[in-house]
Amino acid sequence: MFKLYCCGSRGSRPVEGRRFNEFGGFTSCYILKTDDYALIIDCGTGFYEANAIVCDCSKIDIVLTHVHYDHILGMLDWTAIPKTSIVNFYANFDEWFGDKTMKEFFRKPFWPVQPDFNIHQCPSDGVPLTLRNDLSVEFYSSPHPNGAKLLMIRQKELSDKNSKFVKENRVTIMFDCERSDGLDEELIRDCDLLIYDGMYTDEEYPSKIGYGHSTWEEGCRLAQRIKCKRLIITHHSPDRDDDKLRSYEERARSEFYPNTDFARAGQTWVVGGEIVKQEGLMHRFNERIENQALQGKKVAKDIAKTKSKIKDKFKEMTDILMDEGKMRRFMSHATYFLLFVVAVIMTIVNYFTGQKPLLIATISFAIGSLASFIISKFFKKTEKVIGIIFQIEFIALFTYFIVTGHPEGFSIIWMLLLPTMGMVVFGKRNATITSFILFIILVFFFWIPAGRNLLNNHPYTDSTMLRFPLAFLAFFAVGYLLETLRHYGYMKLDALKIELDNKVADQISELRDQNFELVKVNSQLDLRNRLLNNTFGRFMPDKIVGELLDNPNTSEIEGKKMTVTALQCDIRGFTHICQTMEALDIVGMINHYFSEMTDIIQRNHGTILDFVGDAILVVFGAPIPSDNQADDAIITAIEMQKAMRRINEWNIANYYPELEVGIGVHTGEVVLGTVGSQRHMKYDAMGNAVNITSRIEGVANGGEILTTKDTIETCKIQFKILDERKATLKGIDKPVELYEIDY
Repeated sequence: MFKLYCCGSRGSRPVEGRRFNEFGGFTSCYILKTDDYALIIDCGTGFYEANAIVCDCSKIDIVLTHVHYDHILGMLDWTAIPKTSIVNFYANFDEWFGDKTMKEFFRKPFWPVQPDFNIHQCPSDGVPLTLRNDLSVEFYSSPHPNGAKLLMIRQKELSDKNSKFVKENRVTIMFDCERSDGLDEELIRDCDLLIYDGMYTDEEYPSKIGYGHSTWEEGCRLAQRIKCKRLIITHHSPDRDDDKLRSYEERARSEFYPNTDFARAGQTWVVGGEIVKQEGLMHRFNERIENQALQGKKVAKDIAKTKSKIKDKFKEMTDILMDEGKMRRFMSHATYFLLFVVAVIMTIVNYFTGQKPLLIATISFAIGSLASFIISKFFKKTEKVIGIIFQIEFIALFTYFIVTGHPEGFSIIWMLLLPTMGMVVFGKRNATITSFILFIILVFFFWIPAGRNLLNNHPYTDSTMLRFPLAFLAFFAVGYLLETLRHYGYMKLDALKIELDNKVADQISELRDQNFELVKVNSQLDLRNRLLNNTFGRFMPDKIVGELLDNPNTSEIEGKKMTVTALQCDIRGFTHICQTMEALDIVGMINHYFSEMTDIIQRNHGTILDFVGDAILVVFGAPIPSDNQADDAIITAIEMQKAMRRINEWNIANYYPELEVGIGVHTGEVVLGTVGSQRHMKYDAMGNAVNITSRIEGVANGGEILTTKDTIETCKIQFKILDERKATLKGIDKPVELYEIDY
């Protein structure tokens, strides 16, 4: 049994970030492994993660489908391969990519560690490359502009009893293929795994023809035609984040081919079944562990779901308690439902006790309560109407029970319910009106002689008739007091909410104002930095300007002694040249010359101090100190002299005269800082080293680079000296030893 590991599934270039966590950001690398053997297919940056998989392997075979950078750059990290492993490397070598190229790929100084591997040429198309007794690879040309290879990996399963081959598993790998047009599909029909390049979509493909990649939809269609057991879409575009790839995978499974996986870094697939019993038992044990882990995840997920539901319910109840209107609606629904339950219970009791009048009343009351609950629950605008109808029914039934002499049970409940809970259900105003009507009815029937005469054969005692209205009045008073206190509490709560909302609004307004100020400050700083960058960038390399802006204390612009390497170059005979040319031509020619020279200077970390006529004064190692200043200065001088050939070609093409420059370089101590007046200042270097540099440039002939012993001794690179000579420089008593640099 082999396991196929995906270490990298991206195409073109690696990506990183939280948006790419699920599917990974490394480029193509797959590993087929069993026991202490591994077959690595392509070495994209996913190869960096291979060590954990192949660390116990004594033999490793590596096969390249082709040599695009995104499929080979992982080879730079050969620490993934154990030093004790025997490594065989198979690739489609040709006249431009061979074993010499592989050696060049790793040679010094580009890479310090050279891997130890055996290089082999892939066999011809269709000829099996036998890697093990039970594993072979066949190569076929893939539809791709740069001749990528389609791989057919054949893995033969062994019988437990006689070690004979009983089954062959096939894995087809189609990295970097342009659709599947022209492919002999019979070669890969009924394969177990098809790994397919699905970089684009069908919609994108017409504009990507010639790029060497296919679409995931085409992969699904191919999988359907060849009837493979599982399709793996790989070579994901670096533009596709996890959400996009997940949506494509869902579409592929629902609309095209159910057995489709979009490859994720770290994902594994099993190729083949049991080989020996021990491994089979271990495999089943692992499966059981995996199933238990899945069950554990499911339980944890269910617990998390339940917690979430409880949290949502708690929040919902809190919202109800905090809002007076929501609380009133909740209590009214609960009351209607409670009345329905009580009415049903009393209906059952009345049915078995033979109380027909009460039975009719409780049935009608149960129906009315249930209807009120349903209508008020799902039709919010009907709440008031339902409340009025329910109260009318309440009054009618209450009067009916008084007149018929059946107040048992319900009378007590109603007396308690209407004055107390009725305040919440119907509102204090409506409940007060209804309670007042019921109190008048009680007084009329129990205290007024005319009303008492209407009660024929009533079972009430005199004490009961006296207590009923008073008890109802007491319940009403309690309910009114409770509702008043509750309403007062909500008033205070609303006041606190308003106060809190106002404070939050004030803070938001204040933060908005502060944010606006920050935006203004940032805008001004950005404008300042752009201005400084544009200004300093004309004289210093971008890197130095960036460091100066990020670290303002890097340089002491008020004045500082530093050891620098100065360079001065000058065009020979420029005054005479100017006398023979028009002014506009002179400006055009000199600006082209300065542009070329400035690019070279800044590329080598030089700081231009001044343009004096046709001369350029440059320092290296300032304003940011550098240990390589002398090397940078000499390299700059060499590149400047070489650039004169290109400049003169341009001059000739524009009918300008050819130019020659002399260059002087010297290392010494100078004073650096900003000099000038308050209205006009510049960054400058002063001192004997600058003067010596100018004098050296003055004695240099056209095409020469002259430097001093101080600079040569400071250099870390050994430059070739063409000539040595002594020269007497103006203002210096002793002759100075000068060296001419060869270029």
